[in-house]
Amino acid sequence: MVLHSVFLTVTGQSNMTVLERTNQQSTNILEKVDNGLVNPFTPIINRSNLLLTTKKAKSSEEWWEPSTIYLYYAGSINRLIYSYNQHGVMTQRLIQEWKNNTWVNGEQLIYTYDNNNNCISQLLQVWQNDTWVNYWQNVYHYDNNNNMLNYLNLFWQNSTWVNNTQYIYTYDSSNNMLSDLWQVWQNNNWINYELWTYIYDKNNNRVGLLTQFWQNNTWVNYQQNTYRFDDNNNKISDFWQLWQNNTWVNGQQGTFIYDENNNMISQSYQNWQNNTWINYFQFTYSYDESNNFLSQLFQKGQNKIWINDNLSTFSYDKNNNRQSHLSQNWQNNTWVNSGKATWHFDENNNILSQMNENWQNNSWVNDRQTLSTYDKNNNCILSECWEWENKSWQPYDNGVFINYNNMQSSLNFAMPHKAIITYKNVTKPDEIEVFALSTVSIYPNPTTGVLTITNVEHNDIKQISIFNLAGVKLLNTQNTTFLDISHLEAGIYLVQIITEKGIVTKKIVKI
Repeated sequence: MVLHSVFLTVTGQSNMTVLERTNQQSTNILEKVDNGLVNPFTPIINRSNLLLTTKKAKSSEEWWEPSTIYLYYAGSINRLIYSYNQHGVMTQRLIQEWKNNTWVNGEQLIYTYDNNNNCISQLLQVWQNDTWVNYWQNVYHYDNNNNMLNYLNLFWQNSTWVNNTQYIYTYDSSNNMLSDLWQVWQNNNWINYELWTYIYDKNNNRVGLLTQFWQNNTWVNYQQNTYRFDDNNNKISDFWQLWQNNTWVNGQQGTFIYDENNNMISQSYQNWQNNTWINYFQFTYSYDESNNFLSQLFQKGQNKIWINDNLSTFSYDKNNNRQSHLSQNWQNNTWVNSGKATWHFDENNNILSQMNENWQNNSWVNDRQTLSTYDKNNNCILSECWEWENKSWQPYDNGVFINYNNMQSSLNFAMPHKAIITYKNVTKPDEIEVFALSTVSIYPNPTTGVLTITNVEHNDIKQISIFNLAGVKLLNTQNTTFLDISHLEAGIYLVQIITEKGIVTKKIVKI
């Protein structure tokens, strides 16, 4: 079977833990890898386990998940078949390739869950010699608050499961993660590798992070991060130091400024050099009256002043859908066009097309475009990628975007030029409490760091959690107004909000 795998290098922020870096890598791989052997260090790949609570089933308020996806490449076709349990949670993903006029098995992922729909195992098997052969598995354990306590990765070797790596987590009474221990299996023993220890303030904001490595049977300091927050729980500073010669040495500091709507308007960083702080880089942001992201200015520090580098500006339609993104570079003391992206939507706010153009010889030249078609349930059933070549549009193996549930869910496959999708209705009206998604608002979206969360029905918000697309909980807080994700990498995340009337999960974009 042809495996169209893509391996990515992820550059983590200085204050990102290895767990968060692993989660982000998992997110990026899920967004980029279309099929092939799934990254074994992805704790939980299933998206649907976070998306159980929707409105009662009626017309467009039903919830859907992919049933079959056909992926078309230059010279091959793959098929992904999904299965779900009675709760609408994914239990299997099977990958096959069309070969010699028949579908040939390639690999399958099998999931199991506890009574709270927490994934407790994830098994990858590959098809060899007309039978399924174990390859690797992940095993998870949780506490009574559904916090993950342990994540264990094993490989199948010589007809037995062999330990590979594990993470062990502890939490405080507010479900904030207190420690994150990474161990590797060596010589039939678990050997400590890296430890992260967290500190929180009374508002459950993370104000401290200590990173240590295991050396010579003891924990040795490596890096520490200190964060400060304002009265609105916005992170206003990020300061980190490295442990050198038995003392803490300054490394980098970040300063963040917000407007009256808690939108970040400035993000600047300085490096410690020759016993003084030197400007490194900064972003400046602007927003419209709907808190839509209008512009991002990137500047580099040079000789104690900020020098323009690149500028992005955005526009929106009346429904707050992003319509355009213009990129410009600073050259010879003026802004010069670089690239442009344009989006079009249908009457239900589904993305129909994305057009990318490049600025060449003082005019816009076609580059690539993706086109989508939707069914009556607002699920994408056809997605295609095209490249402008020889003055015409040609199929291009550069990836397709799949949006469904009226843009509340999405998939991104990196390599194919076309995808055809069918869906399964996984809504269980008799088991899902009536809870309108529209009652909860999260803004700005996209966000640079801090989200504002409101509930127009004034139901008490009991808990807010944020997950990556791999289903891994990255943050958990009882703060019911603001959620700071500025320490997370850019990408797509899911925000789960627990209220008195039910649970709602919404997708947000960190830029």
